Amino acid sequence: RLDAFSPDSTLIVSFDENSSFFPAYIFPSNGSVVNIFGGEAIVYEIEPANLIADSPIRFIFDLERLGLTGRKIGAYGYAAYKDKWGFIGTGNGSRIEVEGLGLGRVALIEDNEPPSISYIRPKGRIKARRPLLSCRITDGVSGVDLDGGLSMKIDGIWVPADYDLSTEKLTYRVRHNLRSGRHKLDIVACDRQGNPKTVAKYFTILGN
Repeated sequence: RLDAFSPDSTLIVSFDENSSFFPAYIFPSNGSVVNIFGGEAIVYEIEPANLIADSPIRFIFDLERLGLTGRKIGAYGYAAYKDKWGFIGTGNGSRIEVEGLGLGRVALIEDNEPPSISYIRPKGRIKARRPLLSCRITDGVSGVDLDGGLSMKIDGIWVPADYDLSTEKLTYRVRHNLRSGRHKLDIVACDRQGNPKTVAKYFTILGN
């Protein structure tokens, strides 16, 4: 593998020289501070921006040299065709090491904000004994953690709710009749940086 260093030595781009679709030299820039997601981020421009590889390119960020150890920092890549930053991964301790298949722009972004939980249903008083439990869960920075980061409970009992990426909804159809009276719905959501959000709502089923 070959390694290309940013001039300030805070980023190493490591790649297989035979993996790119055309010969190229890799030139990472110094990190520059810009505003992304409403906060400061460190952005690197890596040339040639249009290089595509058929094996992973490794990006190694030196958090200690950047003074970012102990913070919830993640690596993000910029998709020009979407005009959007996407989470690549995070790390532990003094560095972040992630992989991608292209160059262009990468950034280090801190994420301390938990996901948003909204449109929780049902609410108030209802007649259905087997209601559809649902809510919308979104996260505008690192994204919702789909690997164990979501949980729904009804009256303290965990239920196997499903999360739909296209609608951003977490849903579960109750399979057995619930008793009449008050019920508690607990929802927990974490993002990919481990920021948790917990919401508890109550609803009442009418009847005897």
